[in-house]
Amino acid sequence: MPKPQPRASYRLQLNKDFTFAHVEQIADFLGKLGISHAYLSPILKARAGSTHGYDTVDHTIINPELGSVEDFRRMAGKLKQHGIGIILDIVPNHMGVGGADNPYWLDLLEWGRDSQYATWFDVNWAPSEPSLNNKVLVPFLGCAFGEALETGRLALNFDKAAGSFAAWAEDSHKLPIDPRSYGDILQHGETTLQTLATAIDGMMGSQEAEGLKARLAEADAAELETIVAHFNSAEGREDFAKLIERQNWRAARYSVAADDINYRRFFIVSDLGAIRIEDEAVFDHAHRLIFQLVEEGLVDGLRIDHIDGLYDPKGYALRLREKCPRPIYLVVEKILADDEPLRADWGVDGTTGYEFANAVAQLLTNPEAEAPLTRLYEDFTGRTETLDELERKAKLEIIDYEMAAELDALTVRLCALAKSNRATSDLTRNSIRNGLRHFVASMQVYRSYVDGSELDPLDAKNIEAALDQARVMAPTLDPAVFDFIGKVATGGLVAEGYDRAEALEAAGRLQQYTGPVMAKGLEDTALYQYNRLLALSDVGEKPDRFSAGVEHFHTFNQQRAEQAPLGMLTSSSHDTKRGEDVRAHIAALSLIPDEWEQAVQRWSGMLEAAGIGEIDRNDLYYIFQQIIGAWPAEFAIDIPDKALETFRTRSQAAMMKAVREGRRNSSWTAPVEDYEAKLDTVIATLLDAQGPLFADLRAFADQLGPLALRNSLIAATLKLTSPGMPDIYQGAELYEQSMVDPDNRRPVDFGHREELLSNLAEPEALLANWPTGAAKLSVIHRLLQLRKELPDLFTQGSYEPITVENDPNKRALAFIRKLDNQQVLVVAWLGLADEIGTASLPIDLARWKPVLSDQKSTGTSLSDLLGPLPVAVFRSA
Repeated sequence: MPKPQPRASYRLQLNKDFTFAHVEQIADFLGKLGISHAYLSPILKARAGSTHGYDTVDHTIINPELGSVEDFRRMAGKLKQHGIGIILDIVPNHMGVGGADNPYWLDLLEWGRDSQYATWFDVNWAPSEPSLNNKVLVPFLGCAFGEALETGRLALNFDKAAGSFAAWAEDSHKLPIDPRSYGDILQHGETTLQTLATAIDGMMGSQEAEGLKARLAEADAAELETIVAHFNSAEGREDFAKLIERQNWRAARYSVAADDINYRRFFIVSDLGAIRIEDEAVFDHAHRLIFQLVEEGLVDGLRIDHIDGLYDPKGYALRLREKCPRPIYLVVEKILADDEPLRADWGVDGTTGYEFANAVAQLLTNPEAEAPLTRLYEDFTGRTETLDELERKAKLEIIDYEMAAELDALTVRLCALAKSNRATSDLTRNSIRNGLRHFVASMQVYRSYVDGSELDPLDAKNIEAALDQARVMAPTLDPAVFDFIGKVATGGLVAEGYDRAEALEAAGRLQQYTGPVMAKGLEDTALYQYNRLLALSDVGEKPDRFSAGVEHFHTFNQQRAEQAPLGMLTSSSHDTKRGEDVRAHIAALSLIPDEWEQAVQRWSGMLEAAGIGEIDRNDLYYIFQQIIGAWPAEFAIDIPDKALETFRTRSQAAMMKAVREGRRNSSWTAPVEDYEAKLDTVIATLLDAQGPLFADLRAFADQLGPLALRNSLIAATLKLTSPGMPDIYQGAELYEQSMVDPDNRRPVDFGHREELLSNLAEPEALLANWPTGAAKLSVIHRLLQLRKELPDLFTQGSYEPITVENDPNKRALAFIRKLDNQQVLVVAWLGLADEIGTASLPIDLARWKPVLSDQKSTGTSLSDLLGPLPVAVFRSA
């Protein structure tokens, strides 16, 4: 059976308000738009009310908030009627824990190391913290443990239907009581329950516990309520504390996780607990339902979330291919550093495309604006730190604070290895810990992939580069420490007589640590501190690289055509920090740097004159860019009061997240409410329709809008014609001006889009109505139809750069996609329309047919070929 080759996908964020039934209702629209696959967010049972689905609590059940298996089948059938298949997003790295939804996690808490799921979750049962020996830390209290006992925020509860006891933290986190300690509870009851308590002394396992629970379910409810009331009273508080000491868990304030967490998490999110998907039993359990849907022919492809979190990404991908009941399209969420290729031996079709979004953003940024915008940023904010400096400092803060417990576990593991061989037995715990800090902070890729096989040269290069940098940053540390860490990282200890299993386990654990540190240090901290041009500050990007020219873009696409011709192409996703058209707007500032500088100085002066409380000017510069970038295009037509208020609250929420992620003036662990209130006031002042600033903001946004649309049309065209499989994020066929999540999960008005699609003209005719976004929709629709007509050309065709003549600044981009006798030519002008001059193509287009226009073009000059559009596409006759 051949592997599916999707032409184009459409990402849909499912939740209780947008279910399988809602997808059925838009199937006709999606079919007319021209996609081949609906790309669905996770569909397995998640925590109640989840808006994203990445907190799976049961792999064996479809999320009932989305529908049933039958509902899924009906939706798939409806989509198939319109020629649309399904790609599913799945989460093999972690599950939602905490709360009361995950039966496997609850069993783990109830029975500890004796749980049948004890090896399913990645728990360290023997951490360095003595109080956690054979226990799991549950850091879900909003206050200190003692205060929680005193105030009832940690309370005992009896579930009569189940016949079981549990402590509840903050009224939402269930912490089951080990049945082997029920006697400690029941001894406070009357004679019958006391007798039952005595019988528990001989109870060994879960089978006996079920019998006990059945008897308790039939016991006198009033008596049991009296017992529970005792433990929750001031008089019984000491008994409750002693009972808790006997449990397989230790309840603690959420901040304790940074130092003591002993289960692997998703980054630093304690209510997302990692699972050991490398265990075959866990793998089979987690994929059984997904594979069933694949086998039924309902699912054509899978998108693997956070593959770098897995112990063995390659092994997982190969096992997935092997066990999947039929061939599928397979892409992985993997952030690639500059010049880092996706590993060819994983057997996947590509990544989810962050690198493409970043390549387009760098292409759209005018290189001539680098000097003036850098000067403006440094003069206005006073910030001169390099991104590398910010990134390294942020990584060390993450290592020393939020992820100190993980570093401690790694240190213990490496110390044991060092002591096991006299060649390294003198290395101390403190020196190893310091060496790890600097090595991990110096890694410039998310992780390496050492697995005991031959060392990949790329891994060797990246590890050695990190070691070299670490040695520079810690010159007084014993060089032998870095030599040892290097051998751990590369798997070199195996050849030197160390225990093979322990050495490879240490390498694997180290690799699982570097990724989260990179993500939290760069993506979630430094990218909120380095604010020179926010169009360049997104997932997987290094914003100190201001611009990349057409030659770089050509090279990038040629490599993709060779290495990952089916890899996903994205421009917006549920993970990006801003929607594609926000990035297009902010990138357009580089086309008018002088006007932008004047506007920034005016606005800051007007705020100062208004007596607005002083804030960090780096944050203020972020606010200006965010508001201009996300300024709703439809505001050029009308600004209803309710719409403006919504934009104001969205902007304030996004800025609160930005400043907390940036960790300079506030943070998630220690919010500075007074400072955040000042930020709210600044945004409210800027967006006060009656204030003096608002009219100036609006005039500038209206001036920028048409320039931003040009960027949007270019980006959409490149995504739909470059090597790879393009994905459209929900709603992004029109303007996608979302800010960081959860703003990008807002409902989409599909009715409005259907209406526009049914009355589309050619893009050129829609330019005058730029605030509607209909020109973008027209471009996307026409190019999706082209992909439908020429599917093989876009999946198998070559990518051939074309040199544009009379283009001294290289602001023209042209390339041909070719397969046999089929050819598609793409041309774009990246600068201002009046700068195009005499640029021309060395191609006679007399026999070529335009795709985006209904009028045949003549001549070779770009001015004639493009007309008022910044981009043109032609197909050979």
